[in-house]
Amino acid sequence: MKEKILIQTKYLEKPYLISYKTIIFLLLLMHFTGFIGMKLKFSQAYFEFLTPFNIISASALLFIFHSNWTKSFIFWCIFVAFSGFFIEVLGVYTQIIFGKYAYGKTLGIKFLDVPLLISLNWLMLTYIFCASLDFLDLPKLLKITFAALGMTLLDVLIEPMAIRHDLWHWFGQAIPLQNYVAWFIFSWLFSFLFFLIPFRKKNVVALGLLASQLMFFVLHWVF
Repeated sequence: MKEKILIQTKYLEKPYLISYKTIIFLLLLMHFTGFIGMKLKFSQAYFEFLTPFNIISASALLFIFHSNWTKSFIFWCIFVAFSGFFIEVLGVYTQIIFGKYAYGKTLGIKFLDVPLLISLNWLMLTYIFCASLDFLDLPKLLKITFAALGMTLLDVLIEPMAIRHDLWHWFGQAIPLQNYVAWFIFSWLFSFLFFLIPFRKKNVVALGLLASQLMFFVLHWVF
């Protein structure tokens, strides 16, 4: 028990009733089950319906293991969530940020034609990439740039699955390059603030959720 607590406190500053290893295994299982469920015809609609629950529950497990809830961290979370949502609203209505696109039904309740869940998705993705990269001994500028590149590459993987399962669509047109350019720019800005604002950034569960997300979307890309 003492060894378990020491392992946990190395990354988390305080012990938790549930090991982070258990949480990471649960996240991997959730995402793999989600992939299988979306691939099987008889369960596809059910798992599409569960997509918002998956994002919310995965984010909850992630942030439970964030150990430094300072005012500056809360400010960063609120800023990224609101900015991410506002950017998407502008994108949908003006069609000049990401291109001509619209959201479908899978991501749940919408406000101003944008799913409310998008704010959490921007926050979660930025956090897992930045917190995972913080484990590497690299200059901050490289961490920020790698985080933005990683999020942009993840969007490349997400697009086919998103269109297929009605997360969003591009009105039958090819995905414009500006979509990926915009993703990189906003991801870079959010990541820059992550590393600029002082709070404890390491969260080992972020590594597990990042691995789960990559597994989920790579499997959809391949199969």
